[in-house]
Amino acid sequence: YDVQAEFLNAAFDDGMRAFGYYLLAGINYKKSQIVLSFEDYKNTFSTNHKAYYRLGYNYLISKHKIKLFWDNTFQITDRRPTNYMTSVQLQVFLR
Repeated sequence: YDVQAEFLNAAFDDGMRAFGYYLLAGINYKKSQIVLSFEDYKNTFSTNHKAYYRLGYNYLISKHKIKLFWDNTFQITDRRPTNYMTSVQLQVFLR
């Protein structure tokens, strides 16, 4: 398994601030990887300040040099998923 976290903080010349954090966990099993994350950012450019949740699945090919990635991101409003986004990626690592 893998776990990572990051806190970001930025102060702009005009006195505005942007800050937030994320927590990401991945569980590996053979060629499969399940990814869960929680992101909460407060910035000067967004009007939506609700946290994002992510559930993803990676299929690792050719000794982890090729990754088929399926990602689902959403927010919770009134106990229901909202602002649902999904993406599919093929990632190739050359080194």
